[in-house]
Amino acid sequence: MACSIRENVVLGVNPASVTGEQLHKACSDASLHDFIVSLPKGYSMSIRSKGVSLLVDRKQRIAIARALIYN
Repeated sequence: MACSIRENVVLGVNPASVTGEQLHKACSDASLHDFIVSLPKGYSMSIRSKGVSLLVDRKQRIAIARALIYN
């Protein structure tokens, strides 16, 4: 199952409650925002369910951004 980067970061919270600004801040704080906006579809870019299309450090940064959103 594939999902977008946005869906992956907001996993575990109500997606409707997360604003674009909050998402961008969490990803910036996780040093991930610049990478995401460089992708052809940005935050809408689809990634594989286990993140196999991402390097390990980027998987970790998504997990950090997710924790920041959850907090």
